[in-house]
Amino acid sequence: MDDVEANGAFDLDSPFWRFALKVYAQPGVSPLCLTLQDENGIDVNLLLFACWCGGTGRRLTAQHVETAAASTVAWTEGVVRNLRAARRAWKMIGPDEPQAWAGREALKSVELLSERIVCATLYGMADRLGCVREAELHPMGAIGANLGLVLRRAGVAPDRVDAAARLLVDACRTVA
Repeated sequence: MDDVEANGAFDLDSPFWRFALKVYAQPGVSPLCLTLQDENGIDVNLLLFACWCGGTGRRLTAQHVETAAASTVAWTEGVVRNLRAARRAWKMIGPDEPQAWAGREALKSVELLSERIVCATLYGMADRLGCVREAELHPMGAIGANLGLVLRRAGVAPDRVDAAARLLVDACRTVA
């Protein structure tokens, strides 16, 4: 897995973004993430960031997770969630006409761009978090530990933490 560039530049096409897309596309990941998002308020980008960090030898602490979450909370809550809500509303109550669906797709594109901005922000701060990079750290173990922190932070039930972490670790293994 790729490393953060030395300058930590704002990169909308970062290795983290590309990793997140690959993991999210793995079987079972999208439905799991959407369920965690809707039922527990999980920030899916933060969840995938925890995976990427583990895969690049970064074992997070609870403080690292809080710092990462704080860096994107205003944008996530003020922009990403509002765009998502608008897109979902459009889907539910919008007219069933091609022009209306084209508008919804345009809104979906803007929502995706807003998610990329969150990922670029997280990617740019990866090295600044102060995580100890451990060369001998097994990536899948670090991914699992990092996921546990993010999932427990959101109040996910312990049995669901284990199941979600297993599915995500397996997905990360596939794309590594």
